[in-house]
Amino acid sequence: MPQLQFAPDWAALTATNVAKVKRGMAEREIGLLAVNNVDNVRYLTGYSPVSGPFMVHANWAVLPVEAERPILFGFNFYLDSIRSAFPWLPDVRPLPASMPHAITELAAEHGLTSGRIGFDGYLPYTLGKELEALLPVAEIVNADDAILGARMIKEPAELEIVRRAVAIGEMGMRAGIDACVEGAMEFEASAAADHAMRSFGAEAVPYSSIVTAGENAAIMQELSTDKIMRNGEVVMLDLGCMFEGYHSDFARSVLVGSGPATAEQKSAYGAIKAALEAMLAEIRPGASCGQIEAVAREAITEAGFGEHAYTYFPGHGIGMSPWEPPIIDVGATAELQAGMVIDIEPGIHKPGVAGMRLEETVLVTDDGCEVLTKTEFSEELLD
Repeated sequence: MPQLQFAPDWAALTATNVAKVKRGMAEREIGLLAVNNVDNVRYLTGYSPVSGPFMVHANWAVLPVEAERPILFGFNFYLDSIRSAFPWLPDVRPLPASMPHAITELAAEHGLTSGRIGFDGYLPYTLGKELEALLPVAEIVNADDAILGARMIKEPAELEIVRRAVAIGEMGMRAGIDACVEGAMEFEASAAADHAMRSFGAEAVPYSSIVTAGENAAIMQELSTDKIMRNGEVVMLDLGCMFEGYHSDFARSVLVGSGPATAEQKSAYGAIKAALEAMLAEIRPGASCGQIEAVAREAITEAGFGEHAYTYFPGHGIGMSPWEPPIIDVGATAELQAGMVIDIEPGIHKPGVAGMRLEETVLVTDDGCEVLTKTEFSEELLD
């Protein structure tokens, strides 16, 4: 299959990202920021390590507020390749035996042993306690709001990457839907979706593509199994990919075989689609995330499925993580801003009927929104 050929200007993009984060640091009087989450490291530097659980705490980016670029700490056997591929990073160092001691030395170098030092929420507890002992006068603070606040608003260069991630995700959705035939197993369709996304240039599939049929979907079993799909069952597909560090994630629900769909299946599907449309009508700068959730629940309740409406939060931001702020949930007070990219995903899960979800990826624009996902809805489930 053809691949999408594209190379972002990471030197320019990370320079913009660093400037945005530094503004957040200055507002919070944070003199030194240390991040350990792989997404935050990549946001500030452009560098992403080999994916895997063993890499969770293996890379650090440390940014003094007056510096133009962060210091990157990584495994010593990757340093030559990092310096070659990321020439805009002037200071790349081997991961030390003790990161708390290295951060303490940097704090002393920048006169911050009694200042505010910020960390992202991935700081391990034991390292945090060691830092408190090494820097007894400094104020150790959670700086998630500084970096996640910057990440929420996407720059034009980021949006170009997101659009490509969405396009690759739609390749996966098409392959997954095509594999949902009578007699197929759930994990066969999940594998087809994953294979298509990797074939079209996805850097990774950040979570196993969810393909669940019939009662598995109805009871929110979201790990694809060897269950065989039967004629007339509804299959829920929720999937996405990572491309150049940015993610896609969306969902569709389809009917297996010629059916026909039952009246209650059609009614539930119609209720979800109405909820989705109601959410889209609310999305604009200044809109409350709680209100966006409320109109979705109202539409589903009015259709008679309130007892079986989603129990998860039906919306979230997306970018360098598949799920990031803002969160659309009951009572959420955060307001949307232009440049945010969010996913909205109402669903109904009723045992004996079906489990269904419809999800769109949406860009908040200056005067409303743009739906980025284009995959069609199921004609067989529409009245």
